[in-house]
Amino acid sequence: MNIAESWVLRLLSRTGVSIDLLCRDAGDLVGEFLSHQEEDVPVDLALELFSESEKQIDDPDLGVHLGENMNLNDIGLYGYLLLNAHTLGELLEFASHYFNILFHTSKVYLHKDADNSIFEYRIIKPTKNPPRHDIDWSLGTYIKAVRNAIGDHWSPDSVSLSYGQPSKTDELTRVYGDKILFSQKTNSFTIDSTLLDIPINDSDTELLKIIKVQADQLVQAWVKGDDFYHRVRLMIMQGLSEDRFNADILARRMGMSLSSLKRRLSELNMSFREIRDELIDSLAKQALKDTRLPISAIALQLGYSESAAFDRAFKRLAGMSPREYRKKIQF
Repeated sequence: MNIAESWVLRLLSRTGVSIDLLCRDAGDLVGEFLSHQEEDVPVDLALELFSESEKQIDDPDLGVHLGENMNLNDIGLYGYLLLNAHTLGELLEFASHYFNILFHTSKVYLHKDADNSIFEYRIIKPTKNPPRHDIDWSLGTYIKAVRNAIGDHWSPDSVSLSYGQPSKTDELTRVYGDKILFSQKTNSFTIDSTLLDIPINDSDTELLKIIKVQADQLVQAWVKGDDFYHRVRLMIMQGLSEDRFNADILARRMGMSLSSLKRRLSELNMSFREIRDELIDSLAKQALKDTRLPISAIALQLGYSESAAFDRAFKRLAGMSPREYRKKIQF
């Protein structure tokens, strides 16, 4: 991937880091980071990047501020599913389920019981570098998501952190609340289980169901057989809502050249455009049939900023306009 395609570098920029200076002072590190798919970046490599960023802006609480500046809509299908959860519990369940499938260097878990539930973040392998920034970024992202869903007044009942207590804890207390335990075995926060039933979204249930069913099918097919076609299809689905997503970006995210991607797809008698068209055709038809969403909203979710462009694409695929298709299937 290149710098413009990296949501992590965009996040660092929002936190005050100059990416130009980072490239000047740690160009090899940035280059190595960009050589990985972001879901596969080794934690130690990310920690080195965060360490360089901390030095540049003199911010020992960089991880906390990364969590505060994190936007779930930066991260494709994963973020979309979380943002469209209908209860707080569903948001945290989606967070755990899909994170553990789509990301490969750490895990998240939701442990529920009748009184208190614990949301845990766990790095899979021991790190050579102090992991504080990664831990604070990760936990902070989900704490922010909960606050966005139910209100800024909320703080975790308690937060456990595996690193030792730093000399200054003002920022940690501001974000986590005043019940922080350091040098613990886990990195987690506790939430009152009664809050999990709080409704947080009135977006179209059926459209989310359509996306989720297709995502689950693709994820399971990929996981079971490491099937190249299903992996491509899943990653195209993740990129549908991105305006500039194309075959070149897909190839970089899969860690291969564009020519290698085209060759592998050619062996399957497929192309990037054909697979993308399949997805758009399937998702659009289901959404038009099973939801009452405006055509403009369906178009936007499928990556079309203008309804006219979606109309043309759908007519090319289905032989009629979206409006005509919806009218036809209603009779």
